[in-house]
Amino acid sequence: GRIYQTEYEVNDNSIFARGLHDYDAPCAACYVPKRTANIMIPATTACPSGWTREYWGYLMTSHYAQAHEYEYICVDTNAQAFPGSHANHNGALLYPVQVSCSGPQCKYYQGDKELTCVVCTK
Repeated sequence: GRIYQTEYEVNDNSIFARGLHDYDAPCAACYVPKRTANIMIPATTACPSGWTREYWGYLMTSHYAQAHEYEYICVDTNAQAFPGSHANHNGALLYPVQVSCSGPQCKYYQGDKELTCVVCTK
């Protein structure tokens, strides 16, 4: 097996405050004292009643055409880049998740728009 650095593939489409295209994403872990439960909710920026919002951002995963299982993660809207990492290595790639849906069940989603997400704790 191999492990690769993870690179943002956002084409500087301005979903993030700074240009992150082809920069490596740093690893991050969230620790919140006295809160033992956490949840990531796609397609919203608000937490359910009784939960605390830690951050909101955009849902990201690998490219839809890659033939493997996907892991969806919520990347903070204030995402950071690993300093000095701007290069196109194309290791593990993170793409924004876009809605591809039609019909009455999709009335709350805008097609071809990036999907927001929120991380909540309790």
